[in-house]
Amino acid sequence: MHEWLAPALGVAVSPLPVAAMLLLLGGERAVAKGAAFWLAWVAGVAVPTAAFVLLAGRLDGNEDAVRPIAVGEIAAGILLVAVVLRHRFGGGVRAGAEPAWLQALDRAGTTRAAALALLLSALNPKNLALMLSGSLLALETGDGEFAALGFVLVAVSTVSGLLGWRVLAARRSAASLGALRRLAARHDGTIGLVLGLLIGVYFGLDGIRRL
Repeated sequence: MHEWLAPALGVAVSPLPVAAMLLLLGGERAVAKGAAFWLAWVAGVAVPTAAFVLLAGRLDGNEDAVRPIAVGEIAAGILLVAVVLRHRFGGGVRAGAEPAWLQALDRAGTTRAAALALLLSALNPKNLALMLSGSLLALETGDGEFAALGFVLVAVSTVSGLLGWRVLAARRSAASLGALRRLAARHDGTIGLVLGLLIGVYFGLDGIRRL
């Protein structure tokens, strides 16, 4: 009934936006930059999801549109698995090392924080594919708009929770947020590998199911 939860959780636990928010919340003007990142992140998830729901709703019942969607999902799954494996084992970023852009984010302002959130959400092929899948699955529940809203709320839950914890418990949150940031940076490669493989296989199987 809630098949859309799987792609929503895939967006929610993406390591890079979580690590970016943790970094912002540990620096100067933490709340302002964190809020800018959060607003852009929510918009970057909600707007494409709404667009996909509207588009899929118009195509609903059109048998000619089912096969291209299924083939696209299978191709996206294969491509995602290939990209993840190449990045992980093809001499990419050293395991446990923070990307250069993530280190530079510590000196960024609210505008760059918001721009990065849009880059990691609405302009991220993996997350866009998850939003598309979530939208299609939301429509299959028969209550597409409310299911899509649930998808968005789950997808933004981790980033929202981090900002909320920083605002509500400013003193106590500092140490825990720092520990989470180090954990996310240390295991970023492993988390990305596991998520990429799971999401890629999921897309492939869902595409085969639609054929």
